[in-house]
Amino acid sequence: MFTNVKKIISILLALALIFAACALGGCSGRETTDPVYDSEGKLLEPDQYGKVKLGEYKGLSVTETNVTPSEKALEISMDYEKDQHPELSEEELKAFCEKKLADEMAQLGKNDAVAELVNQAIENSKFKLNETAVQYHFNERMEYYQDMADVYNMSIEEFAANIVKNPDNFEEEIRLFASQTVKLVLLAEAIVETENLPYDASLTGDDAKSEKIDIAKEFIYQNSIIDRV
Repeated sequence: MFTNVKKIISILLALALIFAACALGGCSGRETTDPVYDSEGKLLEPDQYGKVKLGEYKGLSVTETNVTPSEKALEISMDYEKDQHPELSEEELKAFCEKKLADEMAQLGKNDAVAELVNQAIENSKFKLNETAVQYHFNERMEYYQDMADVYNMSIEEFAANIVKNPDNFEEEIRLFASQTVKLVLLAEAIVETENLPYDASLTGDDAKSEKIDIAKEFIYQNSIIDRV
C-alpha cells in the first residue's frame, strides 16, 4: 500500500513539474513593480511577475506519438465499464472501450507534444523574473508538500525521500518549479496579449490565469509542425 502511495505522490510531483514547464511564448517589454497581494497573501497581478522577451513560439517542431492500447488495458477497461454500462452488448462494450482508450492515448500524446513545444518556447525566450513572486510560489509549494507529509505522518525530509531521486535537491527542484510557474504566467499573458486572443475578461485570479494558459497552450500547438507517429 505504501508503495502505491509513493507512486501516487511521485506522479503528482511529476505532473506539477510538467505543468510548470509547459510555459508558452508571448512577448512583453513591460517593466513591473512588486507583486500585489490580497488580504490573505495571495498574488493578484500576473503582469507584475517580471517581464519576458519572446523568441520563436510559432512554427516549432515536435513528434506526437499515438500509442495503441494493449489487450490488457482493453480487458481492464471492459471489466470496469461493464458495470457502468450494463445496457451494452459484449461487442458494443468492446467498441466503446476501444474508442475511449484510443481517445485517452491520443490526449496523452498531445499533452506530451505540448510539453515539448512549450519547453522549446521557454528556451527561446528571455526572462527577468520578479524574485518576490518566485519566492511566493516556492513558499506555497513547500507548504503544500508539508501538508502532504503531515497527512502521511512524515517529516518533510522523509517525504522528500519518497518523491525525488535525490532528496538533497528537493528544495532546488521546488525553486525550479516556482520559477517555471512565474514564467508560465508571464508567457501565457504575453501570448494572449500579443496575438490578441479572445478570453473571458470576467474571470479573475487563478481562474483568469488558468484560462489564458489553456488558450496559449492551444495556440502554440495549433501553430506548430506536428509529426504524428
